[in-house]
Amino acid sequence: MGREVYVLGEVEGRAGNLQVKLPSGKHRFIISTKSEEQLQKEADTSSKAFLVGAIACGAIGLVLVIVGVI
Repeated sequence: MGREVYVLGEVEGRAGNLQVKLPSGKHRFIISTKSEEQLQKEADTSSKAFLVGAIACGAIGLVLVIVGVI
């Protein structure tokens, strides 16, 4: 195998063995072959794209209301 993975979750140790498990509560659980930095960069890019899209939709809606289409 020889691949590094990024794991975000809870670890439980029993009898010297570690087990990754789903976190209690509403915490995130991630297993990825991407690094933490790559995942954060992708999340930042997606957030910016959604913000631009939301602003564009709001502006288009405002123009349509002003023009009287809606």
